[in-house]
Amino acid sequence: MSVFGVILLVAAAVTIVFHVLAKKKIAAILVAREASISALKAQHEAVTAELGEEGGFEEMVTLRGGVACEAPITSPLAEAPCLYFSMKISRKSEETVERRNAEGEIRLERQTHTETMSTESRHCAFELVDGEDRLPVRLEGASYDRLTQTMDRFDPGEDTGLLSRFNVAFNGGYGQRRTLGYRYEEDILPLDQELTVVGLVKADKRGLSIGHGGLAFIVSPRLRTELLGTAQKTAQYTAIGSGIAAALGVALTVLGALS
Repeated sequence: MSVFGVILLVAAAVTIVFHVLAKKKIAAILVAREASISALKAQHEAVTAELGEEGGFEEMVTLRGGVACEAPITSPLAEAPCLYFSMKISRKSEETVERRNAEGEIRLERQTHTETMSTESRHCAFELVDGEDRLPVRLEGASYDRLTQTMDRFDPGEDTGLLSRFNVAFNGGYGQRRTLGYRYEEDILPLDQELTVVGLVKADKRGLSIGHGGLAFIVSPRLRTELLGTAQKTAQYTAIGSGIAAALGVALTVLGALS
């Protein structure tokens, strides 16, 4: 009983972490006022004229617009043009192990294992387009919301044609493990969609751009209201879930200790 109590307490702690992250996301969206690129450029010009220098302008904002990208990247698995991709290749294997029961009898059991063989993520430079105005988006450190899944595929067998495209290092040491197959997973940020960007607009030697800084940096195809609504629901559900898990965890731990 005490074991289940500890498990519930750990689950409560994990849920609290998600609750804190959701609250931080809510705060970032609320602080980042909705703005237009043209209005931000006008503000920047006014600040520059007042201070006599390019820097010194920073503000958390929410922008919405189309995408302009001169050199998009291509995802390695689906070979889809995109602004960002994240891919993973994993190997599923099986081995037979000996287990001795309470009576001393030896039984053979099958165990499955999953090893990550290769991961990769990349992004490229692009501009957010709002009418005739454009603003560079610096994707370093971005948190992506609602990426498009281009592949989630399991190929059975020792090797596949898709795997041969990658320089996957096999470290050996698998013993008697038999390869069951390989899973290929990939998500991208497509080109042909409007995006909402919540981030810090600032000026430097490269000019005005939006990127990492402040409370959060979120890139999503969803509208600001959708982002806020989802974060608020997550915060509500995690608060309830962590409370219930913590209460049950404490009760089971105490009962286990007393018994």
